[in-house]
Amino acid sequence: MIHKTKKPFKWLRRGVIALCVLVAIAGVLFILIEPIKDLIRGRYSDKAVELFKEGEVTVAVPKTDALSVDGEDGQEVIQADKIFKDLSALNEDYESLTIVGLLEIPCIEVEEVVFDCASTLALRYGCGKFEGTVGIGESGLCSVWGHRNQGGDDNLDRLEELQDSIGDIVYVTTPDYVRHEYEIVECIYAKDAEIMPFMYGDTYDDETLAIVTCGYGTNYKGDWHAYNTEFIVICKPTGTTEVFYE
Repeated sequence: MIHKTKKPFKWLRRGVIALCVLVAIAGVLFILIEPIKDLIRGRYSDKAVELFKEGEVTVAVPKTDALSVDGEDGQEVIQADKIFKDLSALNEDYESLTIVGLLEIPCIEVEEVVFDCASTLALRYGCGKFEGTVGIGESGLCSVWGHRNQGGDDNLDRLEELQDSIGDIVYVTTPDYVRHEYEIVECIYAKDAEIMPFMYGDTYDDETLAIVTCGYGTNYKGDWHAYNTEFIVICKPTGTTEVFYE
């Protein structure tokens, strides 16, 4: 009689296969997590725009760091401890943000709310007015900041393209339905201490709008800018009109 002999290390082969499957799943999740977060943040951003047009000036957004923007803590490398945050926390804790305007840049298809602060949370879901600057339409510098979050809807990813759009028009509509019209007059890169003047309302005596996002890395022209560089669009007012949303 011939007895069959069990193949050695069969359990080991199965373990290796299982491990490979887990690694493959983790890899897929790693690739998909940022697009998923972009999609969720974008939905809240779109909802904020809709609410503003309906006359609302507050919007509730999730506080969870599961929806953090890559780079918001000054890190360009995606951190593993943020990637695998439990997205189920979306329904657990919300915070109300106040909307002070609606930013529209037609030439790069931007339509984003402007919150009354440029906090980490606010910039996940739109733009934010830097606290040390004046209000929209007031004399002095109004500085609006936003992320350059490639692939997401809640971002100023294409802002650097405005270098080729000097003279084009930017709009910021306030809650009283007054649309403030501005002309793009200058685009600059500022690094480290050079950024400071754009954090204070008295940098300019006359009404000035600055739109700011991160400008480091390689831009659309292939030019490289070092870490901690910001890209700033300077705009001057050309008039106001009253707007009505359907």
